[in-house]
Amino acid sequence: MRVYLGLGGNMGDRAAALAEAVDRLRAAGLELVAASRIYETEPQGRRDQAWFLNQVVAVETQRDPAAVLGILVDIEQAMGRRRLVHWGPRIIDLDLLLYGDRRMHSGGLDVPHPRLHERAFALVPLAEIAPETEIPGQGTAAELARLRRAEPGQTVRPWPARAPAPVRSAGSTRAGLLERLRMGGGRAQSGSDLARELGVSRAAVWKHVRRLRVEGYDIPGTSGSGYVLRGEAGELDPLTSADLTDGRRARVGRVLHVLHSVDSTNFLARQLGLAGTADGTAVVAEEQTAGRGRNGRGFLSPVGGVYVSVVLRPQLPPAQAGRLTLLGALAVCEAIEGATGLRPSIKWPNDILLPGGKVCGILLEMVAREDCVDFIVLGAGVNVRSCPPGVDAISLKAAGADIGRAAMANAILDRLDADYVALESGRWPDLLSAWRRRCSTLGQAVEVASVGGGTLAGIAVDVSLEGALLVDVGDAVRTVFAGDVRHLRPPAGHPAAATGQRPRG
Repeated sequence: MRVYLGLGGNMGDRAAALAEAVDRLRAAGLELVAASRIYETEPQGRRDQAWFLNQVVAVETQRDPAAVLGILVDIEQAMGRRRLVHWGPRIIDLDLLLYGDRRMHSGGLDVPHPRLHERAFALVPLAEIAPETEIPGQGTAAELARLRRAEPGQTVRPWPARAPAPVRSAGSTRAGLLERLRMGGGRAQSGSDLARELGVSRAAVWKHVRRLRVEGYDIPGTSGSGYVLRGEAGELDPLTSADLTDGRRARVGRVLHVLHSVDSTNFLARQLGLAGTADGTAVVAEEQTAGRGRNGRGFLSPVGGVYVSVVLRPQLPPAQAGRLTLLGALAVCEAIEGATGLRPSIKWPNDILLPGGKVCGILLEMVAREDCVDFIVLGAGVNVRSCPPGVDAISLKAAGADIGRAAMANAILDRLDADYVALESGRWPDLLSAWRRRCSTLGQAVEVASVGGGTLAGIAVDVSLEGALLVDVGDAVRTVFAGDVRHLRPPAGHPAAATGQRPRG
């Protein structure tokens, strides 16, 4: 369905706000197919404010009007929009102008926008990309734009910045590539021919072939012969708010944002946290384009995984925030075991392992004052149907578990909710005991590389109450708060290696 959206704002860096809103629309899974130039427009209703920048974009989506409106409201909130003064200044304003030829007037949802025919700041950019579009009962966008632009108080002028380049969606390019490979009937097609037909570079063709392979398509290719589609991928179940909403959850997932693609679920969750979102707000995505790992590392997040970040506001001092990393690892292990029957282990501090490799990573980010935690973002990325290429990783599917992404996402949200409620109820010792039983690092000879560059080697004998690793180095037990752990074979004759005892500290 072709949908037209109006974007505007008159606070801060107005052009940057429009660009961010467009990026967020893409990240929410709306396929951008056209964008008008940016226009500077006279403020309506109240003249005691800065002029606006406005733009209209066209998107393709199968979501219903209510779902599209929900995405717009979510983006406004994530960018700091506050609906305090009618016609007042705003950092971003997103309007659903037209949804095909649908007409709706119920439940606070009005389509077409009830005042579209009166507003030059929306009509002029709309007429630029869809001049013959009919505004029901009023006329075409081009006719109405000419009329309104001539009226006092409706000044619309092109913004000096260069107009955006024509939009080509990565998703539509990949779909076109897949269609051409299918039409090849098993015959190899050269990368240069495919690039010319799709209007992209050969490097872009290679990038999309790699992505299709990650999604499970069998596309061999060799220099001089080209690419051929040998086998289709298993269908990936979409993630939707309807499938992931569960009113039985007490905290986690009561507020839920579900996206097809996003730069980073942790980044978006952090923005929501700064904007005051509720305790337990969850962001779930099918793909991350700029996922983040520990210590600023990249985290490959292809289609086929489940990526979850949760905003938590625990009643803990900052010194105890590390408990949430352990809680997240425990909850994911419990979710995987409950949903698939597989029993993963935990490598301190935040890697979830199955025989064959890493199946999940956990990332904790905190916003705190001196004596209290404002909020914590707990992120988890699980390899469900696929895993990143070229790393020591395994997917649940490769491990023998044929589970859909929605089922896995629900299991993760359920266990995070249950364990977080247990933490807030004072049951941390029980959670920590459950974490210890699943930790494969305890009792192991390890080498730990600290963030500052030093290393130490010894036997990992326990974790502290706050989750720090206790390492027996022979003449002392060292406390490690952060670092990268490598499992080694226990040195001969070490008492802990011989007895397997784990002193409690």
